[in-house]
Formats: sequence, C-alpha cells, structure tokens
Amino acid sequence: MKLRWVSSLAVMLPVLAGLGSLRAAVPGTSLAAAEAAPPNAGQLFVPKAGVMEFSGRLLVRPLPPTSGPGQDGRFAADDARARAIIAEHVLGYIAELDEYIVGIPAGMDENAFGAQLLASGLYDFVCPDWVLFVAGATATPDDPDFPLQWHLNKVDAPPAWSITTGGTGPIIAFVDTGVDLAHPDLATVAAGGYNCHWSSRRSQEAGGVVTDANGHGTAVAGAAAALGNNGIGGCGVAWNLRVMPIRATNPTSSVGSAISSDIQNGALWASSHGAKVVSVSFAGGALAYVQTLGATLRSRGCLLVWAMDGNGISYAEDHLSAIMVTGTTVSDTRDPGASFGPLVDIAAPSVGLWLPTVGGGYGWHTGPSFAAPQVAATAALIWGLAPGFTPAQVERVLYDGVDDLGPAGYDDTYGAGRLNVRWALWITVLRLYTMGVPAEGADPHGMGVDDLYGLAKTARDVDGDGIIDDRDTAWAYLMFRGDELKELSTQGP
Repeated sequence: MKLRWVSSLAVMLPVLAGLGSLRAAVPGTSLAAAEAAPPNAGQLFVPKAGVMEFSGRLLVRPLPPTSGPGQDGRFAADDARARAIIAEHVLGYIAELDEYIVGIPAGMDENAFGAQLLASGLYDFVCPDWVLFVAGATATPDDPDFPLQWHLNKVDAPPAWSITTGGTGPIIAFVDTGVDLAHPDLATVAAGGYNCHWSSRRSQEAGGVVTDANGHGTAVAGAAAALGNNGIGGCGVAWNLRVMPIRATNPTSSVGSAISSDIQNGALWASSHGAKVVSVSFAGGALAYVQTLGATLRSRGCLLVWAMDGNGISYAEDHLSAIMVTGTTVSDTRDPGASFGPLVDIAAPSVGLWLPTVGGGYGWHTGPSFAAPQVAATAALIWGLAPGFTPAQVERVLYDGVDDLGPAGYDDTYGAGRLNVRWALWITVLRLYTMGVPAEGADPHGMGVDDLYGLAKTARDVDGDGIIDDRDTAWAYLMFRGDELKELSTQGP
C-alpha cells in the first residue's frame, strides 16, 4: 500500500448553513441540528476548541414562505418583521440562500442573541457563523520498517511530510565513509560525489571511489534521506533529498577514519558543486578549523552541520558558523555517550536507530553521528521550501522550531533543544507568508489546528522578528485565512 493520509479538512472555512445551528420546528420551539454540539449549562451553542469556534457573528435565515388559505398575508407581515429585527446588525447577505450574516449586539453573545431571535418564531434557523478548523494531515509511509524508527515520530517527521518530503530540493553532502550506491533506499537519491582522500581527490565522474566499505556513511545518509514510501526497509527524515556522497576515507580500505585536511577538502568541494548543506559525522568538532570552515561555507550560501563526538565530555568552545549536534534517547534525555557543553547548538535522537546498512539491509545504530544528519536533512527541507533564505535564516528556523528540553531556553546539554521537523517547516512557511513570498512546493493543508494550538501552548517566534508576541499568533491565523481565500477563489459553487 502506498502513502496513507490521515486527515481532516485543512483551513478555517465559514459555515454557510446548518452546522451547529438551531432550526425552528414551530414558532417558539427549536431543535438542535444533528451536527451541533450538545447544549451545556443552558447554552444553545457550545464551541469546541480546535473544531468549532465562535466568530462573533450569526447566520440567520427567515422562515420560508408557507402555502395554504390565508397564509400569504401572514407570511408577508412575519417576514418583514423578521428582517426588521436584524436589520441594524446585518453584515452581509447570501441571496442564493436567503441567509443573513449578522453581528452580535453590544452586551450580548452568540447564545443570548441566538436565543432571542429563535424565541420570536420568525426564523428557519439561527447558528453561529462558526470558525471551523481541521487538523493537519499526517503522511505515513508504507515502508515495512517504519514502525521500528521511533526517532521519526519523536522529531515529528510524519506531520512534516504532509508539507513536503523533499522533492527536488537542495543537495545535501555527507563527508563520511561513502554511501552504498546499490542500497534500494539510497540508489535513486544519490547525486554525483567525490573522493577527498589525499591519495585520490577526484570526482565520482572521474573515477573517484564513493562507495561505502565501512557502513558508517550509509547509515548516516540513510538517517537523513533514505527513500520513503517505496515499500522497502525504512525511511529518512526526508524521503526525496539528493544525496552527495563525499568519501573522506582511504579508497582502498574499509577503515573508518579520515584526515582533517581531507574532510575540509571534501566540504569545500561539495559547497562549490551544488551542495547547500554539508554534514560531517567525524570527531573533532571542537577543533578551531571547524569555525573557519563553517564561515567559508556560509559565504557560499551553504551550512555546515557537525556531530558532537561520542566521548561524553563537555566542550567549552562555541563555533558560531557551524551547527553542532548532540544526541538524545527515546525518553529525551542526553545520549550518555554524546558530548555536551557550550559547543552544542541542537539535539536529535541518536540511541537505537534503525538505519540502512551496506548490502541493502537495515540495522541498529547508536551515536551522535546519526543525530547530525537528521538536522542536516531538516535544513535541506527548509531550503527546499524557502530557497531565498540565507544560511543564518535557515539556522534560526531550526532553533526556533525545537522542543525545548532541560532548563528553559538554551542550555549546555541540548543547546536550543531537540529537533522538531514539523515545527521547523511550519515556521518556514509562516515566515515566507509574512514576507509575502509563496512557499514553493509546500502544501499548506499540511498545517492545521493542532499547529495553531501548539503555538498557543508553546510560544514561538513564527514571524522571525526576534520577539515572541501576539503578532506571531495573528500571523498564524492570517496564513490559514489567506489559504481559505485561495480555496474559495478556485472552487466552483
């Protein structure tokens, strides 16, 4: 079975008739519409957060004409009276339905004014002009091993996939031990690579060896970009990213070590051959050259993501130009082997991850090496939605979208917090929206009321102005309303 979508509608749509309404059965009485929420403490209309909420307006329809002897004159008088009662509050009229959009008088609410109108016996129905929400869709891949990949749900990847899975987004390079190019979950996503070992220094096209004889690089690349929804194995944080294998290890050996200068050479080659994100999962992240390398890559419009080592010690350094990633467990505690300290910028799962292995299979992997590619993949997804973002803007979205662990705000254990892919992509689209730039390739229906209420629960700077305030929530609602208008302009009656 291919992609399964678990979804409710996608944007806030006004109700045009009947839903959550009270319809007059005979003058002076009323019946609750089947769809309406049950009355609560005498209330006619009961809103439900995230499903149906008040808008400050009612929808009102006068009784339709009746037939029979002597009815015409009575109808005309009652009809005129019904329309006169609401005349000063009318905000709009839907002629095709003979339905009025009515404002709420001062000192009243939907329930009080609705009850007053219904008591007159002059109206066919009265209901709030409900604001209706729907939860964002969740994309579940058909890969049989996906249930084993707990880390993908931990970083909220499935809801993020309803926005984008990568498509033809930017290239992400892995400076590592190479990639198994024959692996069914990696073969079709590979871009031209390079062997940066000092004895080779040649591109894949020119005969450079980029295949993986060690296994580390295959797992790292798979954590980021194993092909999803193909009915094979598992999947990565992004399903359709283009992967550039940069092998830094000796092309004639299966050893898993590399020389610093070779790593730098590989990163520089990648950044000058189309990569927007370079991910490194070797030790040495605290070394001074990492800062210089990261700054150079940023000057080329590229981000450097580097894994913290597995020594379990604290580093006092702080590289401003590289994104340093530590690891976490299934319970959101620090991976005991992962290093920490001021050097850490962000965290991602790293213990017991089910990832690709050389030879076409999957196996269990542990270590911060496998946390970094998840962050790198998310950066690439952000850039796929917002190709105009600078490296600093992509980095900011990553940090603003995290789930904050440990002490509030930045700390030396988790940095900004643990990666959350859904929030990162949602904030990306919102910032594009506030800037007036469409998010190419984004599906706005992938964002829904769960996101809006998540924003209310944990305040985030969604508009990118550096301040968390009411404007952030306002921008979120405006984005949904803007999408609603687009829907209404493209759909027929």
